[in-house]
Amino acid sequence: MNREEFSTVVSTALENVVQFAELKAGQKLPRKFAFQWSGRSHPRVTENIIEYIVERVFIDEEHIYPDVHLGVADLLEDGSLLILGIVFGNERKPYGHAWMGREGPFHPMVGISFLNKLAGIPDYFWPDETFHFITPDNSKHRTPWHVRPDIPKLPDKLRKDISAIAPSRSGDLSYWPCVARMKDGTVIDCVYVVPEAAYVRHWGVYPQQDSGKNYISVADVEALKESPERLPAKFADKLYKSGESGMGYTIFTVVYADGSRQAYGAGGAVDFVRYPEGKGQSDVVDVLPHEGRKAEPISCPKFYWCLFAE
Repeated sequence: MNREEFSTVVSTALENVVQFAELKAGQKLPRKFAFQWSGRSHPRVTENIIEYIVERVFIDEEHIYPDVHLGVADLLEDGSLLILGIVFGNERKPYGHAWMGREGPFHPMVGISFLNKLAGIPDYFWPDETFHFITPDNSKHRTPWHVRPDIPKLPDKLRKDISAIAPSRSGDLSYWPCVARMKDGTVIDCVYVVPEAAYVRHWGVYPQQDSGKNYISVADVEALKESPERLPAKFADKLYKSGESGMGYTIFTVVYADGSRQAYGAGGAVDFVRYPEGKGQSDVVDVLPHEGRKAEPISCPKFYWCLFAE
């Protein structure tokens, strides 16, 4: 595929993005655009947008960046739509079928803050903060974004359980990293117990509405205790204050009392780690935010969200 042909692909992708946003918003949207790659360091452009996207994504006739999300992020004061672009990864491939079998590199998305804004719910998009979005793939078989799921209050027994656990904090959101014993006897080692309102302000959408998140209902939980796989709260707090290492991910290194180090890779939640054999919370002496990219970071454990109403 040559550059001119790829420009046509970009034009079609922009129209698909707006059509998807119209589907989720339930209303017609303008075809006047501004565009910005994710991150405050990138300029916002209003002219030659197609060529601007091509310049970033098209390498040559045999290579493109294969995983690019384009989505409506905001409705600007001049009536134009702000389209946000995110390029995932550095791998370059020939043009063809990409993620989820879709042809070409572009995947449509729409910002939760944009949908909230159209629905009259005060919400704002900021280019230097995490962009919460839905795609055609994660908007299926989930509670619709505008419907509040049933979130029970925390029973007195479970409230007493978490009162013995020191929470970590990211802004106004408190995380209780727990082991949950379910009413059916199942034990889940890594569970974030969090208050509903602060969670939604921080993450933008309920975990039941996000295919990338695992969720359990507090109504199914019998007991909670502190997870042995959590970082001590003061070290998790340090990581949260340092922010993400990139769009949607965090790299950090844990320093242990014997001088050894282990690098980890996580999303936006960083409390749970895979401790080396023979080590645990009491062995942690420091964390180094954003360090460890070249040290073969290991992934953090799978975890579940558990929201409670206040």
